[in-house]
Amino acid sequence: RALLMVDPSNPDALHIANVYAAARLVPGGNVLFLDPDAASYASLVAGPMKGVLGEIEQRGLDASVDFVILGPSDQYRTSASGLVNDQCVAVQNFGLAASYGLHDYQANLLTPGLLTASAITNQFVGSNWRGRSFRGADYWRNGAVSDPGTNGAHRMLIPARLGWTGSLGNTKQEVLDMIIRSVAADATFPTGSVYYMETTDIARSGPRHGLYPTAVTKVTAAGGAAEHLLDVLPIGRHDALGIMTGAANPAIDGGGYTLLSGSFADHLTSFAAHFGTSSQTKMSRWIAAGASGTSGAIEEPCNYPSKFPHPRIHSAYRWGVTLGEAWFRSRQVIPLQSMFLGDPLTQPWPMGPTVNVVDAPQVPVSGVVTLTPSATPNGTTTTPIAAHELFVDGVLVQRVDDGNAFALDTAGLAVGPHELLVRSEDDSLVRHVGTWTGTLEVDGSVGLTLGVSPAAMDLDGTATLSLAATGGAVEEIVVRHLGRVVGALAAPGGQIELHGQQLGSGPVRLVA
Repeated sequence: RALLMVDPSNPDALHIANVYAAARLVPGGNVLFLDPDAASYASLVAGPMKGVLGEIEQRGLDASVDFVILGPSDQYRTSASGLVNDQCVAVQNFGLAASYGLHDYQANLLTPGLLTASAITNQFVGSNWRGRSFRGADYWRNGAVSDPGTNGAHRMLIPARLGWTGSLGNTKQEVLDMIIRSVAADATFPTGSVYYMETTDIARSGPRHGLYPTAVTKVTAAGGAAEHLLDVLPIGRHDALGIMTGAANPAIDGGGYTLLSGSFADHLTSFAAHFGTSSQTKMSRWIAAGASGTSGAIEEPCNYPSKFPHPRIHSAYRWGVTLGEAWFRSRQVIPLQSMFLGDPLTQPWPMGPTVNVVDAPQVPVSGVVTLTPSATPNGTTTTPIAAHELFVDGVLVQRVDDGNAFALDTAGLAVGPHELLVRSEDDSLVRHVGTWTGTLEVDGSVGLTLGVSPAAMDLDGTATLSLAATGGAVEEIVVRHLGRVVGALAAPGGQIELHGQQLGSGPVRLVA
């Protein structure tokens, strides 16, 4: 569901991408090697934005990508002076990840005088305290799916950054630790508590703490636990699945409390995600303290409640959606001046069905293959199954209503193994999803072997790839790393040398 953007010239970005792709099983076709930075929002739209949207279309990801996730780069925001107005403080910058996620707003944002306020309604937001599943292929208006031509309806992608490793950010190891604990938190159904902290800092606590009593009730109704406390941090509590507070300099690194894997924590203040100043505690400290996600402002946004996560984020999250969906649903205005930091795919409370494909072939096949999906609702919810989707190597190829089978024509697939994934969803607004994964091998006259030596090496080392094709007339052998070509042979066999710096640290997956 995610497009992962990676700056191939950034060693930290390569390492983090290798780890994230391996941990989250990100298909190679969903990884885009591109420096996301730009001198201004206008130049971002004119350059890399076109590349991103073009690649999504050309790779056939239009119907399946819901998140755009940026790895480390040199920028966390881009200049946007004069594009939108604000009666409080002039808007000077947009968040970099948000600029890509809000791609459908580019014409509005670049039309002088069209947008007279920075508080632009987020069309995915809803007043319901339950979560809602998000689709990047849909047009959204007033929190619901709308027709593309409806006035005010927009397509979006949920924007996130895996890590900021620049000044005042996280170390690479802290980001890697966050990824591993977030993936490990999936489907663990943790039993900790959400802590809504009411502080004496009225400017930062006041915009949200009036909603805390209702929030406690809603989290409890969702099957969780929550408390409304009068303090900055829940000192003495070591079961925090969420912390919401308002303070300029909370002692996040001070200890005395524990954030559990899968948790989300934030503090309402002006510069939590403004890494160009040492003023105020940065949201990166929540990641270092154990959170899977956090959110903060990339510049002075004023203390409009709509520009910060609504307390409903923790209730929506507990209903079973991903952390990114819960965060985006809680943002009452589009997050132009904000950043989500962490792993938006974290999902500790999934309530999706159990999925199976009983007739998945166990031997090489050719021609049209029938695949029959079946799904059993989770015991927590008895909502009927609505539909099934079939992905081949990460690309959505078919969608059928429940009770129907897929008919996959292998004629368009390369000879050899392919990754299959079936996603089954129920008929609720949350759209609880379950998955089944398998492998399909396409039969044919051409075979290919790939050997790598050594199997492990230093970043400054080299690896030799030995390739051999058999049968048929072979024109070229191509080797890919996370979807990008890193080597090729214009012959039916031979060797290729790859340098460690080219591939990056961590688990490296090569496909010939």
